[in-house]
Amino acid sequence: MASGLPVAICEKAISDYDGEITMAVGDGEQWATGASHVTANNHTGARLLDLPVNKFLRKEDIKVECISLDSFILKNKITSIDFCKIDIEGHEATVLGAYSWSVKPAFMKIEHCHTPGSTLDDILRPQGYSIFVESDDIYCVL
Repeated sequence: MASGLPVAICEKAISDYDGEITMAVGDGEQWATGASHVTANNHTGARLLDLPVNKFLRKEDIKVECISLDSFILKNKITSIDFCKIDIEGHEATVLGAYSWSVKPAFMKIEHCHTPGSTLDDILRPQGYSIFVESDDIYCVL
């Protein structure tokens, strides 16, 4: 926990497994600084930097350490989550689909605009969440 606050910080990418994952990184001068997305085969969402209109924005591919949500929660001894925000450029369904739901966040805000159809709905409703959909985000309440 950081600074005595009930916050856990992770300096790894959250994915559906522990190890290493490949990410495409955009040009920070022409596209949002730090914008990137997973390029690994387990990524089910849109690959924005692979779209023909954005290919010129792709600066490089990098490998980064990753950790599953389950491992992160276990490592940090997290027993409850009040609020969870997930914005991982189309990798949301991959991460949440692999999660055990051992600790269910009371409230979540999840970007869904890069995730196909009802994929997140199919993952979240069986976990007991009421879902409210906006154009880019889903709000989930237990």
